Amino acid sequence: MRATSPTGLPGKIWAWVRRHPAVVITLLGVIVFTALFGAIWVRRFWAFQTFAWDLGIYNQALYDTTFTSHFFYYTVDLPAGNGGNLLAVHFSPLLITLVPFYALDPGPGTLLVLQALALALGAIPTFLIARRRLKSETLAGLFAVAYLASPLTYGTGWYDFHSEALIPVCVLFAFYFYISGRFKLFLVAWVVSLAVIETIAPFLIIFAVAGLVGALVARMRHKFTDKSWEELAVATLVAGIWFGATTLLLTSINPNGATAGPGYAQRFSLLGASGLYDVFLQAALQPGSAVAALGFQSGEKVLYIALVLGGFGFLPIFGEKRYLVPVAVWVAFAVLSNSHGYYKIGDQFTAYVLPFLVVGAIGGFARVRGWVRRLTPVPAAPRRDWSPGIPSLLLILAVIVSSVASPLLPTPVGNYTFISHGVPVVTAEEQALHKVIALIPPGASVLTTTDIFPEVSSRPNAFVFPQSAFFRWNTSLPQALGSYANQSDYVLFDYSLQELGRYLLPGFLNLTSYTLVAEDLGACLYAKHWSGPPLLFEPFVMTIAGGDLNALSGTVDLHDATPAGPALRSGSNTVAGGHMWSGPDLPTIPPGVYTATLYLRITSATHGALLKVAIGALPLEVAAQITNPTSQGHDYSYSTSSDPAGLVTVAGATINASGNAAVTVTNLTLQFTWTPNNYLETSGIFAVSGVHVILYTVTLTQTAI
Repeated sequence: MRATSPTGLPGKIWAWVRRHPAVVITLLGVIVFTALFGAIWVRRFWAFQTFAWDLGIYNQALYDTTFTSHFFYYTVDLPAGNGGNLLAVHFSPLLITLVPFYALDPGPGTLLVLQALALALGAIPTFLIARRRLKSETLAGLFAVAYLASPLTYGTGWYDFHSEALIPVCVLFAFYFYISGRFKLFLVAWVVSLAVIETIAPFLIIFAVAGLVGALVARMRHKFTDKSWEELAVATLVAGIWFGATTLLLTSINPNGATAGPGYAQRFSLLGASGLYDVFLQAALQPGSAVAALGFQSGEKVLYIALVLGGFGFLPIFGEKRYLVPVAVWVAFAVLSNSHGYYKIGDQFTAYVLPFLVVGAIGGFARVRGWVRRLTPVPAAPRRDWSPGIPSLLLILAVIVSSVASPLLPTPVGNYTFISHGVPVVTAEEQALHKVIALIPPGASVLTTTDIFPEVSSRPNAFVFPQSAFFRWNTSLPQALGSYANQSDYVLFDYSLQELGRYLLPGFLNLTSYTLVAEDLGACLYAKHWSGPPLLFEPFVMTIAGGDLNALSGTVDLHDATPAGPALRSGSNTVAGGHMWSGPDLPTIPPGVYTATLYLRITSATHGALLKVAIGALPLEVAAQITNPTSQGHDYSYSTSSDPAGLVTVAGATINASGNAAVTVTNLTLQFTWTPNNYLETSGIFAVSGVHVILYTVTLTQTAI
């Protein structure tokens, strides 16, 4: 008996689904993309792989706009003198549309999910454009899925949150209305695209001008009337006025920190450009500098070009030139830079050309299909259409590009080490840091490091060590840090996170008015004028394998390895007073009282003193140097140094042979008090000649704060 189809509204829906499977696949792709990458990026946030620059900036600005009277206020760049207003750095008024959604569940995680959704929604205009141009829903669905599967798409949102993530969906809708001949909607979408960020305007102007030139050439050759040139003329005028007005506004409010200012000159220091907008002029006037800039990391730049075009099957090359020209301009701009973010997959900048690549690929496919049809003889009998093969090839190319340069890979080719790649794992140390952060009252002010700042940025009085801030000449690092400390109830940093952050705050900040009130596996929370007992203490424990120390007399022994790693075995000809090991040169560990347990075995025919061990503290000097000076201000770079002459022994002991035993297996325990900022040094020195030693592990255990 044949099954009957559903009737009524469910039946109509089911019938529609059966007629439009490509639409359903596209919508499902949007949902899957949002869920998958939203979850991955939130996990990156929970693993402290996001930073004050830029997730913390956008979250604090959105939080203050939503819940306080401070419109787009943030604190991260206060030394730059921009008044703490995000729109004084990037004119992105479209961000206001995120406020209602952000208010539902305010926090960095919501922003990251919204970013994933914005990027995913670009598949809808991609589908609409492809369906209109190619007259096939199947082909349109394949192009939409290729867009979603491309690392050029999800790589745009990999590093923190950026307003550039809104570019693809807005610009692609503008292109759809333009191709559809709906001028009013095109103009609305055009203005919305301009409102994403001021730096999109030059690319839209280039597109419109290229279209005008193409229309003029076509009219001269074929003498046909095409009204689209009028739309492009209006669009050029609107974009030009917008670009001029926003540039004037930003430079008047923030002369150096805005995109037109010299604060960006360091990204083109080899070229010698004074900012973003004179790059091509400088390249034309100084060809020698242009060659030097192009030669910087030239292999990576060539790879980037191949990935940008190859990710869409090189089809944009065959598409309409109005879409290819902005891509060519961007590529030239990127390869003239010495800032790797411009020519790497995994940063937000590819968003500027992503919509042009998509529409160019669709047009390129249409043109290639036309060529093939003209060259292929008409068959006597109908045959299966091969057309879906090219978009399917796009999917294959997306997979190939992903296998080479996807941020999903732990070690992708052509990406840079500043960004953490792969799907992160939240470690026990990171979970402990979340516990410590939860102790900070919601309204309390806090000063922290760049990797922790996003977690505490949902408040107007959160501050970050100005590690990447631009400083005006009338503002110095001590002034900025002192101002932050005066306003902060709490100071938070973690010794288990990024190397620089673990000693910047304790190295530069005077903590005498603060008390360490919580410590959990290296996460340290200090409170100002605290009088009560500690809130939390979970000991910091670290086990160092003997083979991971600096072997001064001996070899790494894999045979006697422990779960911590290989052991360290002394040589056969040891001499009295000779050093067996040193290190581990740890930059710093949390302050407190410690025990150091050395697990080792000694073989010797001699009785009495055999080996002297010690724990030493080598003072760590942290310094800040002015870099990239301009007429308006400068940056800082940070470095560390130490003087071996300043080594202070904080604990030591001598191991003696007991009785007549020739073999001694021992756990030697030393106790000491540790204060920041010091390098931790352990040493082993032979007391007599002919001693054979195997050092298995050194375990540090914090017993009190």
